[in-house]
Amino acid sequence: MPIICENIGVAYFNIPKCASTSLKSYFYEIKTGQPRPSVLDVKNRERYIRYMASPFKKINWQDYEGYDKIAVVRHPVRRIVSFYNDKIVRRKHVQNKIGKIKVKAALKAHNLPIVPDFDTFVNHFDKYRFASWVVRGHTYPLSYFLGTDPSIFTTIYGMHELHLLHQFILSRGGSQGVEFYHKNSVKMNEKRRLRLEDVTASTRARLCARYAEDLEIFGQYFETDTEQLISPKGG
Repeated sequence: MPIICENIGVAYFNIPKCASTSLKSYFYEIKTGQPRPSVLDVKNRERYIRYMASPFKKINWQDYEGYDKIAVVRHPVRRIVSFYNDKIVRRKHVQNKIGKIKVKAALKAHNLPIVPDFDTFVNHFDKYRFASWVVRGHTYPLSYFLGTDPSIFTTIYGMHELHLLHQFILSRGGSQGVEFYHKNSVKMNEKRRLRLEDVTASTRARLCARYAEDLEIFGQYFETDTEQLISPKGG
């Protein structure tokens, strides 16, 4: 669901793997004047109270008339690499989540590993998405959340423009004393981290083809040129 900051007339529409954890905390504090509350899960790990991203078709846009509607987007290749590093390699969500027996069975039926290398993950993307709701929920196209008409939004920022978003909020008087920083950045051994430059050109091209609609609709906002990403030395 969007976070509505009535005090500054802004509604933020979040998208998974587009700095959403940081931005939800940022806008929550602007909205309430308090840090975003968190809880400890069964393994004593901190979990923030959620604001789940809403599918575009389920949003009642009349509720947001009169608000500046903003969103942040990310190039699909960078977005999927970020998901892979965070949820597959570091957190092992596919392996550890509730229902993992069903996940393992679904992947075993196709002789697929629980923690795949990136090429395997992309080559069998639909099977991993079918097996795990974590994969599905984080890899829907941008248009699933934002629709196909960017003009609905007051401003759409690229990931490289978060400083401009912060300046905009400052101009509305909403973020004095509220610090913005990346709360969910992937912290892991560099030997395990998949770097963008290590992704093969063919795999980058496959992802670009899969998310072609996002590239067409939102390409003007991305921080990286598509052709650069597809090229062997891109990134």
